[in-house]
Amino acid sequence: MSKARYYIYRNLHKNMFSIKYKQKVIDRNNFQVMKDVIFVISKKGQDRVRLEKRKNVHATVSGFLVDSDDIDMTKYDLVELYYNPYTTDNFIIKETGKAITKTDYVLAKDNRIFDMRLKENI
Repeated sequence: MSKARYYIYRNLHKNMFSIKYKQKVIDRNNFQVMKDVIFVISKKGQDRVRLEKRKNVHATVSGFLVDSDDIDMTKYDLVELYYNPYTTDNFIIKETGKAITKTDYVLAKDNRIFDMRLKENI
């Protein structure tokens, strides 16, 4: 099994997520689970968005794809995350406003990103 990471980003033209592997888009969908996740933001791309007031692909979620059939989603609480290049420098936990740079599992669903946190007392 390859150790190369996958990257997902919100595709504004297709209204879903694009999934890249080795610099090539291999899929587009609205439901994807990833593990060992890091959040990647290109500072140059972010600066360009702020200067030109025009979005470009510069923020991605990077990790390893997980077959959602292999995960019991009822064991997880979903914590919504967001990134706005005009107002934030990082991906942010929507509820708290705290920056997040990595996590164990992420769900990309319906153009939103969620940190999957194992429920307590399971």
